Amino acid sequence: MSSHRTRHLPPAHPVVEFVRRLRYHEASRQILGFVLIGLFAAVGRPESRALFACGALAVLLGTAFRLWASGYVKKNKTLATGGPYALVRHPLYLGNILILGGFVLAAQWWPGILVLAAFLWFYYPPAIDYEDRKLERLFGEVWREWRARTRALWPRRPRGAWRGAWSWRQSLLDNGEPLIAAAGARRAVVAVVETPGSLSATDLPPGLLARLSAPEPGTRLSSGYQGAVYRIDLGGLSLVVKRAHGGLLGPWWRRSLRREAQVYGRLAGLAGVPHCYGLVGGRDLVLAFVPGRPLREGPPARPGPFYAALRELLEAMHARGVAHCDLKRKDNILVVDECRPVLIDFGAAVLRRDGWHPLNAWLFRLGRQLDRNAYVKHKHRRRLDDLPPEDARWWRRTVWERLAAAVKKPWRAWRRRRRGR
Repeated sequence: MSSHRTRHLPPAHPVVEFVRRLRYHEASRQILGFVLIGLFAAVGRPESRALFACGALAVLLGTAFRLWASGYVKKNKTLATGGPYALVRHPLYLGNILILGGFVLAAQWWPGILVLAAFLWFYYPPAIDYEDRKLERLFGEVWREWRARTRALWPRRPRGAWRGAWSWRQSLLDNGEPLIAAAGARRAVVAVVETPGSLSATDLPPGLLARLSAPEPGTRLSSGYQGAVYRIDLGGLSLVVKRAHGGLLGPWWRRSLRREAQVYGRLAGLAGVPHCYGLVGGRDLVLAFVPGRPLREGPPARPGPFYAALRELLEAMHARGVAHCDLKRKDNILVVDECRPVLIDFGAAVLRRDGWHPLNAWLFRLGRQLDRNAYVKHKHRRRLDDLPPEDARWWRRTVWERLAAAVKKPWRAWRRRRRGR
């Protein structure tokens, strides 16, 4: 990783030099900043409206400060000392810090404070050092006089008049700042609008809230890295509760449950999908219990009607813009009355979005093909040499399945050799 920003620094050990170049690398700093915004928006679980409002205000202030500064700066042409540059030498960086800190505060994901602190410590001192060295080289004594009266990031009351005039043309055409601000604002709005809330007590079966307040609300059916699954019986009504784990990754698992609640909402009323009562308290996904057995325990006694119904169910699900993506696991397909399929566990599902979203559209098509391939494999028990025409039209091996097969073959061979020892 080459960098002209470290050219004037003394030579160092190759490992130290690599880390130093990474710290001075502008593109990685900018990309990782946007990644952190997406991370904070994804894992956040705002519970305090006051903290959320304070965080949103910090984001708006940081965006406004960047817009203000971008209308003054003319990079490498003149030294900007008016407007926000009369307060601090690096107002664009100060705006970034306000925006990132605002997202942490609004998300209320407190490990994000440590993540943000590490990011700022790693990237911003080298960035400020490089900018100061470059401006001193370009503007000499004028820059040194300005530096003597203006701090890097901590605002100081300016001495004298604020020289210069803000230019919308400068901000938009030369620096593109309004476009960056609009993109960031859109990401924040999407993060808030697409987050489904919890249900009110009137939407739930009587007595369920009291059961959910317990550490173990019912009979534990299973437990995984994301959470645990419980069965609850309330006055003749059987329910399944998926509860997200807590801890450091708890916000991420709760976010996953919120996405799964969105999937069930889109599939509401579709025969073959359990009824979803909704998300309670941000961590408990409440579903109707389905008395069936997983397909893993054996094929259905009436395979003809079962697979015909499963094909219709997949077509209806895809028509509603949902791809399950994990039907290769037979535990996610229940057999009811030996002839009726029910799909469960939509944690890996892809929701098709409206409008022009090429990446989302590609992921949905990939997930849909994975669903179809899983259907054909289960129906024909992996005997794929002579498929009937209606199933041959559905079968198309994806590149991901080819890669997985290439990895599985040596892995299984290695495990067989290990067991043979």
